[in-house]
Amino acid sequence: LTNKTLTSPVINTGTFGTSILPTSADGTTLGSTSKEFSDLFLADSSTIQFGNDQDTTLTHTDGTGLTLNSTNKLCFNDTGTYINSNADGDLDLVSDGTNNDAVLITSAGGIKLDANATGGNGVIRLDAADGSVNFNKAGVSYAVLSNVSSDFQIRSAIQDKDLIIKGNDGGATITALTLDMSEAGAATFNNAITSGAVITSG
Repeated sequence: LTNKTLTSPVINTGTFGTSILPTSADGTTLGSTSKEFSDLFLADSSTIQFGNDQDTTLTHTDGTGLTLNSTNKLCFNDTGTYINSNADGDLDLVSDGTNNDAVLITSAGGIKLDANATGGNGVIRLDAADGSVNFNKAGVSYAVLSNVSSDFQIRSAIQDKDLIIKGNDGGATITALTLDMSEAGAATFNNAITSGAVITSG
């Protein structure tokens, strides 16, 4: 058949030699809101190309996964919330949300931050605009690390709860130091205080 129009044909099985083309750019859909296709099978290293100039591509990387080209972004909800890789190959997780949980990572089994990949410098940085890192449990803040006029401040956020420093002594967990917040920070050491300096009382 050459240059023939088939209206609502039903083809049980079809084999196509080269391409299936629409009559014009952006002029044909695959499926509809009520007649969806089921499975889509693509070959190794196949690509899905988006845009009239194919500026965004999703490529099957054989044996590894899917690769989004260049520094293009995988966006959620709007263009201000996305995952992408910058020109240096760094991974960026970005949100322009303004509430306290704009970026929320949830896991029932814990979260691991590993900076020990080959070639990495092994440093984990927590960088906050107000210089503070909050530790919460069930939405309630219990500890805060802060930059206060360039002083490093460790603060217990719950009223009258202590600051406790623990360690490992020969395999046993010990409490080395307790700062009692209900007693204006009174210090209780587990053992002797060894110092070459003069200890004075204010």
